[in-house]
Amino acid sequence: MRTGGTSLGQSLDLPSLDRVDTLAQELALLQDKGKRRIAVLGSRHVPVVVIHLIELVARSLAQEGHSLITSGSQGVNAAVIRGVL
Repeated sequence: MRTGGTSLGQSLDLPSLDRVDTLAQELALLQDKGKRRIAVLGSRHVPVVVIHLIELVARSLAQEGHSLITSGSQGVNAAVIRGVL
């Protein structure tokens, strides 16, 4: 039986299997301990709290041995540089 274009036995909440596989692969990559090159892009107009958070994340990533790439302009990019230094 179909109602509104959907059969009663079909769930709308479940993602397709190929999306689940892709998600599993992405999560496995996040757990990989290899070093990465990470580009950080952002805005010049960012709240101070966000700037401090970006500095902490950049510092943590650099301490883990990752390479961070940024343009060096104001805002987010400058916060990354301060965090790494």
